[in-house]
Amino acid sequence: MGWCGMAFGADRVRLENPADLSYNDFVANGNRSNLFDINAGLFLYSDKFFAGYSVYQLGRNEINLGNESTPVNLSDARLDMHHYAAAGYTFALSESLTIIPSTMLKVRPPAPLSIDMNIKLEWQERFWLGFSYRNEDAVAVLAGIALSDWLRLGYSYDYVTSQINNLSSGSHEVMLGLRLNSKN
Repeated sequence: MGWCGMAFGADRVRLENPADLSYNDFVANGNRSNLFDINAGLFLYSDKFFAGYSVYQLGRNEINLGNESTPVNLSDARLDMHHYAAAGYTFALSESLTIIPSTMLKVRPPAPLSIDMNIKLEWQERFWLGFSYRNEDAVAVLAGIALSDWLRLGYSYDYVTSQINNLSSGSHEVMLGLRLNSKN
């Protein structure tokens, strides 16, 4: 749970219809807001298996993009809750090589169900390479290294396969992970 502060850069928006009354009301009445929201999750794991569930936007905050005087009244519009579920299993291919298939389901109304299918090869619990496929949206490659028992560094590149790929050349992500309470 926490506070989410948002700022909107009205000077960076190009409108298809410059006379959009809802947008003009939004800008005229202030474009900053603070929202309180609650997110929750549960993660279960062992040496071989993991599963988790989380839900976001439990507060179902109101969407404020205008007021009662605008032709488009959004005063009853609320954020929908987003649900995520993930699971995976570690298979030993040899003493030093493991393969970890996993999946993640995302329910974010009104968007369609999103399914991520992932596969990761890990060598000596130190180096990993992986591949991910998100239905009708993207593919990703990832790589990483365990710098110590408690510190991980990773990189991934997502390539968009959906129609939005005309607007995106993909995304790069660098991850830094801390492993607390390591058995080692």
